[in-house]
Amino acid sequence: MNGNRVQAKSVNRKTVCGPTSETQQDLLGWYAKHQRQLPWRLRNDPYEIWISETMLQQTTTAAVAGYFVKFLARFPDVHSLARASLSEVFELWSGLGYYSRARNLHKAALIVSANGGVMPKSVAELLELPGVGPYTARAVAAIAFEVPVGVVDGNTIRVLSRHFGEPFKWWEAGDRKQLQEAADLWVSGAVSPGQMNQALMELGATLCTPSNPACLLCPISASCQGRLKQELLSLPLRKTQRAREIWHWQPQVMERSGTVALIHNTKLPFLKGHWIFPGPGRRLMRPPKNFGFRHSITHHDIYVRVQKLPVSKMQSLPARKKLGVAQDGLGKRSSKGNVSTICSEVEKWESLTRLSQASPSSILKKIIKVVAPLVSSNS
Repeated sequence: MNGNRVQAKSVNRKTVCGPTSETQQDLLGWYAKHQRQLPWRLRNDPYEIWISETMLQQTTTAAVAGYFVKFLARFPDVHSLARASLSEVFELWSGLGYYSRARNLHKAALIVSANGGVMPKSVAELLELPGVGPYTARAVAAIAFEVPVGVVDGNTIRVLSRHFGEPFKWWEAGDRKQLQEAADLWVSGAVSPGQMNQALMELGATLCTPSNPACLLCPISASCQGRLKQELLSLPLRKTQRAREIWHWQPQVMERSGTVALIHNTKLPFLKGHWIFPGPGRRLMRPPKNFGFRHSITHHDIYVRVQKLPVSKMQSLPARKKLGVAQDGLGKRSSKGNVSTICSEVEKWESLTRLSQASPSSILKKIIKVVAPLVSSNS
């Protein structure tokens, strides 16, 4: 390879030049020597890469490593994952959060397993799988199958923004496209697109960090425009944080023969798709004074007050799969804030043990801890 730059592309903001072949080799050489020993790097297995990239969405590498090993021990291939029940998958996912990832992973495993267990290779085919977005599709295609596409995540956004010395608004479509084109240029002509993408991400995770970049150790610092302009700490730009929402949720415990009434949440903005206790949820302008505990999920601050439905009301409920539950002003707007609720019918009765397996989120575990004595005292 010679020292010529990879062909540049003209974009709206400026002409983004790709790295020289020497710069590429410098980065790849650094990565070969200094990459972290992570469990998903032991084998270049498409299934394992897919699992790891799904887990790494919104979750740190340090947190994922242990979960990945346990998950692979239980589900070593896509067929074993497809055969498992969703509750089994949730049980192994418990603690990672963002449980829609686990649900979509299971759906996708059913599809891949039905097609012989062979993972799709192209970005377009991977995007057809449930839960697979642009990042995951490109990561699996590049790392597992050496498809020459760049992978854009938080680490590469930081590295590329600083290297080009450009204040990309990475959350906007136009600038995101520019960053994608820049990432694609970095893998153009590279010996291994998979290695190059991992090298860029590794650089951002270990040296080109948000607060204390280790420029003296960086293999590509000589061409870093952000360093030359002394703008490292101002790049990348920070996205304005989404306003936090305050919610007051009052789960209602209705017990029958050691089981509790549950509904499938389709309305509350948190825990969507989970089996949860019925009861009103109200968005407020300020925190309530009367609550049992507080829990945060993304931008939702949830104040929870668990209620036990009186025995007299429980005894009057018909023992059938679906039964009406009275709601208080649900779906209406009030001066206290937006009122929202979950559906008005109990959909099933389940033991607390089964609930913790099927919906293992942290907030439900807290509620179950409160609920357990209430249920056992009348069972």
